[in-house]
Amino acid sequence: MGSLAGALNTSGNNNVFIGFNNSPVNATGSNNTTLGSDADLTLNNLNFATAIGSGAKVSASNTIALGRPNGLDSVAIYGPLFANTINAATQYNLGSFRILTFGPSVGDFNLFAGVNAGPSNTGTGNSFFGQNAGLANISGGNNSFFGASAGQLTTNGSNNSFFGYRSGFNTTGSGNTFIGGGLVGNSNTTGSNNTLIGNGADVTSNNLNFATAIGSGSKVSSSNTIALGRIGGLDSVVAYGGLSANIIAAATQYNIGASRVLSASNTNTFVGLNTGGNSGSLNAFFGNGVASSNIGSSNSFFGNGAGASNVQGSFNVIVGSEAGSSNFGGSSNVFIGNSAGSVNTSGNKNTFIGDQGAPPTNTTGSNNTTIGAGADVGSSGLIFATAIGSSSVVSDSNTVALGRANGFDRIVIYGLGLGGSTNLCRNGSNQISTCSSSLRYKTDVYPFFGGLDIVKRLRPIGFTWKEGGAQDVGFGAEEVEKVEPLLTFRNKQGEIEGVKYGQISAVLVNAIKELQAQIERQRREIETMREQQSSFEALRKLVCKDNGGEPACQQH
Repeated sequence: MGSLAGALNTSGNNNVFIGFNNSPVNATGSNNTTLGSDADLTLNNLNFATAIGSGAKVSASNTIALGRPNGLDSVAIYGPLFANTINAATQYNLGSFRILTFGPSVGDFNLFAGVNAGPSNTGTGNSFFGQNAGLANISGGNNSFFGASAGQLTTNGSNNSFFGYRSGFNTTGSGNTFIGGGLVGNSNTTGSNNTLIGNGADVTSNNLNFATAIGSGSKVSSSNTIALGRIGGLDSVVAYGGLSANIIAAATQYNIGASRVLSASNTNTFVGLNTGGNSGSLNAFFGNGVASSNIGSSNSFFGNGAGASNVQGSFNVIVGSEAGSSNFGGSSNVFIGNSAGSVNTSGNKNTFIGDQGAPPTNTTGSNNTTIGAGADVGSSGLIFATAIGSSSVVSDSNTVALGRANGFDRIVIYGLGLGGSTNLCRNGSNQISTCSSSLRYKTDVYPFFGGLDIVKRLRPIGFTWKEGGAQDVGFGAEEVEKVEPLLTFRNKQGEIEGVKYGQISAVLVNAIKELQAQIERQRREIETMREQQSSFEALRKLVCKDNGGEPACQQH
């Protein structure tokens, strides 16, 4: 119907052509419909092809074309549209706004769904879903943006995946994955290969790389880092299986069973359950229950309960189970060994080394030293007292004790100085002292008269020492004891041990006095005899003067 309508149809059947110059091409096709001026089929043998509208063209059988090619006409349907398949060449619109597009018009392999989704895109392989999703994308490719305004600032970034409302304020960064609401990743602009999962999860600077934050409100502040949970330790992270890593870095501490077992803060290092307080500095504590209330500084404690009560003490080194466990305020102490210095409370500058399983004594004393298992001071408040040797005990301040108090230990000195002039003695308290003779140290003084009679009974002997083989001279202590017991001494077992060679000088003095008395007496006797001889000679001369012939006179 119309001028030139169906003009070339030759053998086609059941065709309806209405309009000027309508379907001039069809020749043999059947069951075709064209409506409108210049409406036509593009081939002469189509079937069941329909073109509606002036200049409308249909190019395939079993097809209805509405309007001119290239989208020059809009098609309005005011009621519902029902179809098995609706094909759009470039896009679908709602209310004049494109809501779905795919195809070469928006770049290869792109799919956009939502008002203003990817309106400026020229990149390929993008999927944008949501109003303004990929709004600024130009050349970026292989991006997936899901959510209203997701990836809306991305221009050239590629291989990004943003899921959530306004997720990803990224501009040129690539390889990022942001999932969550609350402007997830809104601080990242140029950073790449970042992963943010959770509402408001974000980076703290715009150019990080390989940074990961997982959890609502989680923040990651450095590249090559994975952050789990919110800043400030507000979230606990639980791993129900094994956790393996080359480096595990915790900002403040590590816990086991909800209890801190390792922490490093304020320049402190604490390792162990209930170990270390939250104050002080430059401390290193290792072991369970070590100085949990400490506020002191520069302490080193190692061992279960070592320095357990320390609060104010500083500059202490305590090593060993329960060592220094009562120390509260003592400083500059060194306690090494099981329970070493365990009752010290406020003493300073003490050095206790060795197992002191039995309760030691020092509590407040300072500048004391004990070396050896069970070595101890004799009372709690001594100063500058030293005990050396297992079970050695020093009982006085300003004293060094070597070995056990029962005298069972020998003291061996392998080197001595040369050219000495002062003798050493041992007093009644087993203390080494100078050999004193002052009356200040003596009582019950009485004259001693033993002398020549003792000397006469002493038997000097020569002998060879069993220890070392040296030859020597002296006395046998057992023989001297029988002569004068005061010149000998006994050992701890009550056996005769030695001779007091120095005290023999008192005997010799008496002996010399006795000899001198004898000499003086003999001198007087001789003098008397000389006087008598002189008187006799004078008398003889007087007699012989008148009696020269007497025999007595003849002898001279």
